[in-house]
Amino acid sequence: MCKINRHQRKPQHRLQKLPPDSESTAIALMWLEFLINKVGHSGLEETLEYYHKVGWISNEALEELLKLSSGLGPYIKNDEWEPPEYITKEEADIAPDNKFAASDHIKSLVYIEKIAGRDMDLNALNQLKTNLNQVERATKNMGD
Repeated sequence: MCKINRHQRKPQHRLQKLPPDSESTAIALMWLEFLINKVGHSGLEETLEYYHKVGWISNEALEELLKLSSGLGPYIKNDEWEPPEYITKEEADIAPDNKFAASDHIKSLVYIEKIAGRDMDLNALNQLKTNLNQVERATKNMGD
């Protein structure tokens, strides 16, 4: 059995803070938009807190992301101009899908790594996804 030394220094979060460069900020905004589309503004803080708990983002990064997200708002329909993609104010915080699939968390991890300035091997991720899909299909066939 593996013994865990509880006095060991906690590992650092994958994202300690948002880098000040424009590329990292743009990637962070794209990630926040992705998250808001999944959980709405009301679920964003809870989602970011989850990523903090699992060690992906630090408390400082969480606060910076929340601050950055305050500038993102849903499109609100007004009486003067109503493109079809606009929604009413009442619908503004209702997300189309508030559940995360594993692939959504993987996307978040890719965003986090990119914001932190690290590249992930997307080919390896795609191969892993293919392998997992094969396992899933095989287990479904076993149940038939």
